[in-house]
Formats: sequence, structure tokens, C-alpha cells
Amino acid sequence: MPLPQKSSAEAEMQFMVQARLRQMPKIDKLLDGALTAYLPPSFLVDESNNIIHVINDVNPFTQFQSGRFSNNLLSIINSDLSLFVNNLLRRLKNDGKIVAFENITGVKGLDGLKITLEGRVINVDRNRYFLISFTSEETKFQRKKGRKTTVDVEVEVNARVIELEKELQSSHENLQATVEELETSNEELQSSNEELQSTSEELQSVNEELYTVNSEYQTKIEELTRMTNDLNNLLKNTDVGALYLDKNLCIRKITPIVSKITNILESDIGRPISHIAVMANYPDLIHDVDSVVETLNPSWSRILGWSTEELLEKPWLEFVHPDDKVQTENAKSTIVEGQEVYQFENRYICKDGTVRWLSWNSFPYSDREIILLI
Repeated sequence: MPLPQKSSAEAEMQFMVQARLRQMPKIDKLLDGALTAYLPPSFLVDESNNIIHVINDVNPFTQFQSGRFSNNLLSIINSDLSLFVNNLLRRLKNDGKIVAFENITGVKGLDGLKITLEGRVINVDRNRYFLISFTSEETKFQRKKGRKTTVDVEVEVNARVIELEKELQSSHENLQATVEELETSNEELQSSNEELQSTSEELQSVNEELYTVNSEYQTKIEELTRMTNDLNNLLKNTDVGALYLDKNLCIRKITPIVSKITNILESDIGRPISHIAVMANYPDLIHDVDSVVETLNPSWSRILGWSTEELLEKPWLEFVHPDDKVQTENAKSTIVEGQEVYQFENRYICKDGTVRWLSWNSFPYSDREIILLI
């Protein structure tokens, strides 16, 4: 299929565009040539002082440092000119006017020459660029006349020194404030460290006390274990039948002879006595146990010398020694509140006037409204 033929107008348009494109490099060279012809050695930099373009030979005014290359103007400019260039850029950024520093002498590498710096602001698409130009007595170029500010170099240097002194003073004050804050923080950390040290010592002391208490409890446990073993051996070797019940009338211990004369076995320990037919020829055993719990154990009469009737005629606190009645009343209040009391000791007055010490345990029976004293 044949390709469509372009019209003469389209061909002429394409030719003109190609011709214009071929001319663009020539225009760039023309502009560079114009800048070189009419401007002294100059740098075009952006807001960050980075070099955008170089015009003419600027080598006499530069001093490259060893190390990594930097595109920043202040890093490659002659060290003697760096102060003036920095001040000029600062004025351009603040004022936006043409600034010139004239009659700068004593620049290293440019002996016998008077250097003039001139700066201009160039605005392009809301971006600011700065043109920094260098001239000397031997290379004077005609400049476009305009409003410019001429600055006395000595006055500018003194002003810059004063500004640097103020910045140094401000930095010193900030550093002093930082040091004071660090000292305060250090004191707080020191105080916290002392508190932690004190807490550590207290914990160490508590740990030692706990270790001591643990050792004491371990010793008590060993003693109780030996006593339990001795009691078990005594019960096993005795020929007396003994049945031990807890406050709920559950079997705690039995002697071997009990298993021979009753139906109670070792496996019955922990069971209520009422669940077991203890002896066929003693059907009233449970009733007698209840009556002993709810009345008086004959041991009271045997120990104190009072008859059962005499003991029941008076409140039991009447038999307590007068000096022990207060603490006995306190123990009674504890029991009434539903708490158990163990190994409470007080004195009782016997019938013959003597005094006996008794140690007893108490168990409240709230359902029966009685207190069992053992």
C-alpha cells in the first residue's frame, strides 16, 4: 500500500523547524560570547550559593582545597576574599540591591592589585540568582550604570566582626544554658542513682531477713516433722486405743489398737465419724461424742477439782484468773467473730485455791451456736 504524500505546506513547516533547531546551539554560543565580552570574571550562583554558571577566567580569584569537591562558591573562593564575598551575598539576599566592595587590597596571590567585587540580583520564574563579578585595576570593564551601594571595606569588616562576636556570645550563652541543663540532669540522675542504691540496699536487707525467716521456718518444719514422726511412733507403739477428731468430727489420727477393736481403718482418716459404723456393741458412740462436745469434758473436773455440776452453775469466765480475764475476753470476741484461736494460754483457779495454766484451741460452730474448746 503506497504511503500518503505530505502536502507542500507541511513539508515547508517541517523544514523550518529543523532549521531553527540547527540554529539553537549557535544562539547558546552567541549568548556565551556576549557574556564573555561584556562581563568581567563572574559567578552565577543560586540561593544556596551553589555555582550555576562561570563567566570568563575566574582562576585568579579561586583557591581549590584538597578533598571532596564542593560546588559551593564559598568553598572554592580565595580565602582572603571569602569574607567579602560572604558579606556581599548576605547584603544581596537581605536588600536585593546592587552591592559593590571597592579597593580591596592585600589579597594573597593578587599582590599590588585593587580588587572590586560587585553583586547583582537576577530574578527568573520567582527564583533568585546572584551574579558575583571580580575586577581589578588591570582589567576594568564598562558596566551598566545603575543604583549601587558602595561599602567601606574597613567598616564592613568591623561590622562583620561585631556580628560574629554577637553570634559567638549567643552561642556561648546557649552552651552555658545547655551545660546548666546537663548539670541539673546529672544531679537528678545522681539522686535517682542514690535512691536506687538505697532501694537496692533495702531489698538486700529484706532478702536477708526473708532468708533468715525462711531458715527459721525450715527449722520449725523439721522440728514439726520430727514431732509428728515421734507422735506417730508413740501412737503405733502404745496399747491404748485413741481416736482423734478435728472440729468437724472428722477422723485425724487413730492408734493401731483402734483398728483391732473397731471398724475404723487407716484409710478412713479424713472421713466424718458419723459416716462409719464404729462398733456394733456401742451404737451410742456418735451421741456420746456430741454430748461431750456440747457439754464438758471430764478432764475439766479432773484438772480443776470442780464437779461438772459446779462448773455448769457459773459462767466459765468466773473460773479464769482475774489478771487474765481481759485477754480471755478478747480471745472470746475473736472466736465469736468466727475465727479460730490456737494455743491460747491463761490461768484458771482450782477448787483448792491453786492456779493452773492451760493451753487450749477453740473452734466456733456457728450452725450449732457453740464454741468447742480443746
